Amino acid sequence: MRNFKQSIVLLLTFLAACGSNSGGPPGPDGSMGTGTHHHYVINTVHVPTSTPDAQKYGLDVGSATGNTPDGTVDNKLGTALSSLSGAASTNIAVANGGVLVLLDVQATDLTTATGAGFQTFVGASPNPTPCSGPTDTICGRHLDGHGAFDVSSNDPHNGALTGDIVAGVFTAGPGDLVVQFAAGSSTIATVNLINAHVHATGATENGVSSAILAGVVTSTDMDNEVLPAIRDGLLATIAKDCGVGCACKAGSAGAVIESQFGTCTITVAAIKNQSLYAQALAPDVCIEASCSKPDGVSFGVGATAVVGTF
Repeated sequence: MRNFKQSIVLLLTFLAACGSNSGGPPGPDGSMGTGTHHHYVINTVHVPTSTPDAQKYGLDVGSATGNTPDGTVDNKLGTALSSLSGAASTNIAVANGGVLVLLDVQATDLTTATGAGFQTFVGASPNPTPCSGPTDTICGRHLDGHGAFDVSSNDPHNGALTGDIVAGVFTAGPGDLVVQFAAGSSTIATVNLINAHVHATGATENGVSSAILAGVVTSTDMDNEVLPAIRDGLLATIAKDCGVGCACKAGSAGAVIESQFGTCTITVAAIKNQSLYAQALAPDVCIEASCSKPDGVSFGVGATAVVGTF
């Protein structure tokens, strides 16, 4: 694992949207719970930067033999990525609109409520535009609490997670949760986390001060979404450190990656067959009620949100 962590320069951006076991109709302002709808847009994502961080931003989403919570925090993918310096790059991507999530919380009260709903959507068409122009290196103009958005046509429109708010703490799930993230390149992965849970605090009319979004990544989404994004992140690092002809700078992250794979041409198949990567990204929890061996990878991050109109 130590070599795995040292071998990647991975920029991860996490964008999440929730699905449901509640059966509520999809779409903004659908009847997903009871009470008033409060609309937000996620403005920061907390990617784990240490093993304690991975525990902090994980939740109990099952076990190695079933999908019933077993009292243990799960965050296998977060742990694998925990030593990476991706937090700053993650929030740069959030600021420039590369990833965008809209959040709808429905509740009779944001401090104490039963049957509250939590749902997020993949966003589109931010207004104002995130950046003022090509030379704008700060961006984030759509995240000032006055932004307006559309729901993307690519949003899966999962149902809402439902739960209760007790003393300002909102716990909801399980259900499905849509995740978008970039992994060190412009490639955006869109993943449905299964058996997802949410733990949020500090929701007010002005925003959400803290939320943990966690669930299970399926093998299909690992193959088709997560691993291609990781591959492109590794290739970006190699391009930076090794250049044409795979002449890597001694001691660079690209050189470490090249030594791991024996080449500067990284493929999804190569990642799956490289022992350190395969171990770090191996399934650790079950998606179904019971299973003979784990069939999904747990993952969780933290987030905050500000008001957004959609």
